[in-house]
Amino acid sequence: MVLNIGFVQTFAAHRFANWLSNELHADVTIGKVNFTFSLDVVLEDMEIKDLHRNTFFKANSLVLDLKNIYFKKKILSIEKLEIENASVNIFKYRHEKNLNFQFLVDYFSSDTVVSDTSENWKIIVGSIKLKNNHFKYQDQNCIAIGSKLPPGKIDFNNLDLTQINTTIDNFAFIKDSIYVKIIDLSVKDRSGFDLKKLSAYIKISPVGIRLKNLKIETPSTYLSLNLLLEYKAYSDFSDFNEKVKIESYINRSKINLKDISFFVPELKGMDNIINISGEIKGKISNLKIKDFQFLYGKGTYFQGNINISGLPDIKSSYIHANVRNFSLSQNDIKSFNLPNSTGLTNLELPEEVLKLGNVRFKGAFTGFYNDFVAYGDFNTDLGKISTDLTLRTNKLSGKTDYLGKISTNFFNIGSLLSIPEKLGNINMTADVTGSGLDINNAVINIKGNIASLDFHKYNYENIEIAGALARKKFNGSLKINDENIKLDFNGMIDFKNSLPIFKSQAKIENLKLAKLNLIDYSGDSLSSISANIQLDFEGNNIDNLQGTIKAENVSYIYKRDNYLMKNFVFSNTSDDIGNKILKLTSDFVDADISGNFMFKYLYRSSLKFIKEYLPSYSHWIEKKLDSIPEQNFKYLIKLKNTSILSKLVMPDLSVASNTIIKGSYNTNQSLLDLNISSPVVLFKKYKMKDVFLTGKTKQSKININLGCEQFAFSDSLNFNNFTLISITSNDSILYKITWENDFRNSINNSGSISGLLSLNQQPKIEIKFFDVNLLINDMVWNIDAGNKIIIDSNSVAITDLTFKSGEKQIKISGNVSENPADIIHLAFQNFKISDLNILMRKSPVDVDGEVNGYVDVSNIYKSLNIVSNLTITDLFINSDKLGKAVLITGWDEEKKAAKIDVDIFYEGTSGTNNPINIKGYYYPTLKKDNFDFKLSLTNFKLKLLEKYLSGFS
Repeated sequence: MVLNIGFVQTFAAHRFANWLSNELHADVTIGKVNFTFSLDVVLEDMEIKDLHRNTFFKANSLVLDLKNIYFKKKILSIEKLEIENASVNIFKYRHEKNLNFQFLVDYFSSDTVVSDTSENWKIIVGSIKLKNNHFKYQDQNCIAIGSKLPPGKIDFNNLDLTQINTTIDNFAFIKDSIYVKIIDLSVKDRSGFDLKKLSAYIKISPVGIRLKNLKIETPSTYLSLNLLLEYKAYSDFSDFNEKVKIESYINRSKINLKDISFFVPELKGMDNIINISGEIKGKISNLKIKDFQFLYGKGTYFQGNINISGLPDIKSSYIHANVRNFSLSQNDIKSFNLPNSTGLTNLELPEEVLKLGNVRFKGAFTGFYNDFVAYGDFNTDLGKISTDLTLRTNKLSGKTDYLGKISTNFFNIGSLLSIPEKLGNINMTADVTGSGLDINNAVINIKGNIASLDFHKYNYENIEIAGALARKKFNGSLKINDENIKLDFNGMIDFKNSLPIFKSQAKIENLKLAKLNLIDYSGDSLSSISANIQLDFEGNNIDNLQGTIKAENVSYIYKRDNYLMKNFVFSNTSDDIGNKILKLTSDFVDADISGNFMFKYLYRSSLKFIKEYLPSYSHWIEKKLDSIPEQNFKYLIKLKNTSILSKLVMPDLSVASNTIIKGSYNTNQSLLDLNISSPVVLFKKYKMKDVFLTGKTKQSKININLGCEQFAFSDSLNFNNFTLISITSNDSILYKITWENDFRNSINNSGSISGLLSLNQQPKIEIKFFDVNLLINDMVWNIDAGNKIIIDSNSVAITDLTFKSGEKQIKISGNVSENPADIIHLAFQNFKISDLNILMRKSPVDVDGEVNGYVDVSNIYKSLNIVSNLTITDLFINSDKLGKAVLITGWDEEKKAAKIDVDIFYEGTSGTNNPINIKGYYYPTLKKDNFDFKLSLTNFKLKLLEKYLSGFS
């Protein structure tokens, strides 16, 4: 009870403080000593000053449960220690080597004057609780006078820790070492670092700190590890990166790099969470990381061993990484924060790297970040790349220099170059030297072999490439030895400007166009072309091309025929005012075109031209034609040896040499001048001599004049001076067709047909004949007025089309369509069959007679149906008179067949008889056995057959 009296507590406090002061040779003050009912000692307002008389320790309250004191053994055993609102200041004063608590270390470890025995004091504390305490550490030898702590950085030479709260078990201070079990420690540093929880078994000595089962938690980090820090003296912490050795095994942990930035300021602002595990040994300046794993985001991870020398300066750090597995996700990389001078930014990858997609790597990396050797396999979304490269940053140019080998395995180079529709996978091995990663300024030398390359959906094989790419300019060679092409290319391609420049020569052999998918042609899949080609031009299409293309000894093999062309020269230049001058010379055709024009607009401009004269066709002509620039040019085309072209392109058509096509075209003025002349034009069996075609526009009309001196339908049927004259305007075409009799014919055959084509009711076409005069076999034929033919998209309607010659007449009317009910009606009146002899001169059968009656034709598109009732009087076959023939046909719907009944009547001196009767059916839908006829002969004169059967005797 006496100890609870106030003046007694004060007296005891002063006596105890004086004793400590004498023992420690330092100022110690205690405001009051109190003893609780459990005999705990409570020291209030306690302060210990260092030898510079600055506060080393100060506490408002210190609760001490003293267990035992063995003075002889120098053992201080404390059951518990509670310190609240305390401050601890550990300083290393300027020009001093020891810390300001060295006097305590000396007292508890020394066996000299301050000790009665040779044994050291041992302090053992069962439990320590700290609440809201404050800790400072300063090494004034490392702090400039007046300097300020950089924000966001922990300075181990100038620590200021607040809100220190912890529970500690088994604290022991034995000799010069501290042993402690921290159950729960939280603390804040003035830099902003916030340690929410720390637990560990700790040993602290003058040469090392060991933390076992260390667990660290911050608001965004969880770290679990065993850690050993080795040093020669506490002063080594002032040069932590170089003097403190780390040995640690990190369990699976989560680290936010913004927490690391308090220790490595270069990482400031990097709010990125990384999951890690592995073993770390060495100093920060020379770290060895074994079995290291990290995971960032959802798809970025690393497994391997890393040795790093030079940290924390990443730019001068030497790295050796043995990568077992490294995966890089683009989405993760895009979200990765990086610090810069203005704040934060996301990691931006070059477009070419982005196209690679997610990347997986296995291999090794040795060197600095800007000067290293990398070998291994990159598996990307585009395919596999294997490298063995040395890369370094050129200090003078700032570019990346590289040297080594690179190979690809099914790598989609088309997607990388943004032309997947043309290029596909590439398999190659190449030696590469170069400088620069940007194609705009890269200088690359490459020599290698391409085992296969997909181009236009064909897999090319056996390709050799050698050359240099310098600032978007390639100069080198390319050789292909593929079964479907042999190519030897040498030259230059310059991509530096907007239009590429080509200066090269190539020898092509056995280029199989269809096999290489360069043409879609099924006529002959084995067709091939060989040639020697020279290129000297600028441009990427025929409209902006400036220069010359030459080809020599062109050989095209098609269906085992070899088509040859010795020379081909195409050039495109410009005059002083910018007009194009296009020239073509070859074995087949020569051409000169000059003016202001573009090939890509010719088709659309021709549609616009047609629209002005046939406006009703605007529904299928492009509506946005006003934006087409002016097309104004002159042309001269001379066809030479065209037989080869005709045989290849259109075998039924043949055009003679010296055919001339010339004229001019001006879209702004809607002017067309066309002149074509040809000595001979052959189309199938038809032959035209001295052919001409002229076309001119005048007063909103197109005048076309087509004709020839002689038009031969056959050897025996020829017309002279055949002409077709037409005038087109406002959806109407007035026409006139004339021809004259061949002077070699004894019988006159000539004609003149004029009429009108109306196109104003699209899609219908209306044809009318105005004035028709036909001289056939010296007989004049005309067509009655009021006729009309209307051609629709799926039908033809004929109205009152009547041909007349004296008493003879043929009348056609009706409809032809897919409707089975539509009928075309032909009516004959006194028509002489011999009038058709002009068309049947080569026929072995000469038929004559006069026809009267009708023929109705229907269901033409599906099952032809003919209903007729014809009478032929004075029927002669090859000058043999048969008499009168009656032909009646009809349709049997049940049998789906035409019913035919033919009777021939002969009138002789003995009267009229019926020598021939033919009855039966014709089945139009059957492919064979479609005739079923019965022939009846009565009193038939076999002598009529004698001339036909004489050859069988």
